[in-house]
Amino acid sequence: MTDDGAPAQAAVPIRVGLGWAMAGLVLLLVAASQTLAWVSFLLGVLPSWLWWLLEHGGSNGMLPENLGSVTGRALAWLAGVVVTLVAVARVARRRAARDRKVVAALGVAALLGLAPVLALTAPHGVGLTHNDTLRDFHTLRPALDEVAALVERGDLFGWYADLPASLEFVSVTGAVEVSSARDATSAMGVVVPQWAALVDDAGGYIYSPGGPPVGWDMYSLACEDPEPLEDGWWACAMRPVSP
Repeated sequence: MTDDGAPAQAAVPIRVGLGWAMAGLVLLLVAASQTLAWVSFLLGVLPSWLWWLLEHGGSNGMLPENLGSVTGRALAWLAGVVVTLVAVARVARRRAARDRKVVAALGVAALLGLAPVLALTAPHGVGLTHNDTLRDFHTLRPALDEVAALVERGDLFGWYADLPASLEFVSVTGAVEVSSARDATSAMGVVVPQWAALVDDAGGYIYSPGGPPVGWDMYSLACEDPEPLEDGWWACAMRPVSP
């Protein structure tokens, strides 16, 4: 072997190891994307134009509304773990272990692989709980206020008003039900469903600054005993708010 050929041959294991490590990193980044997006949102560092990355994940009929994407991320996580393990095995046998880029890529991949696991095992999870009405309200509050502003400006109207892509995560259906004034004491408001039955009925947050939204239609289910939250927001057909 000549001296000129030695560096080129030595670089091959490094390129192969880096390729496997980067493939694992990309797959695990896809798997952890929802966790990273919700953490960024909760920290207030996710720009509103990137809110379309967030998913509601609540029950829409018999299945979660994001079942397809959840399945895709689970498969990406499984493939990412396998590819990363292959990369570790190749790096351990070859001189690529000496390359800092390979080691760094494997380190980041390992952290990304742990992110979804930690999110699933956290006491309250990451994002929406779908059990704690008040906690989820506070989580969604910045986006809920955006929805209320759209309604007040007249940009949303109708029984099934589709939300902009950046606000679809606020509603389990990706839409809201806008209600016009019913009498002189009530004002225009909006129903933001957090769960929906297979055909009719839903429950969620209602913006009704004019007073309690008793009797309001929630996709054919009348609101009864609404619970006040904050600043004209109410919860109806949701788990009782903890005292």
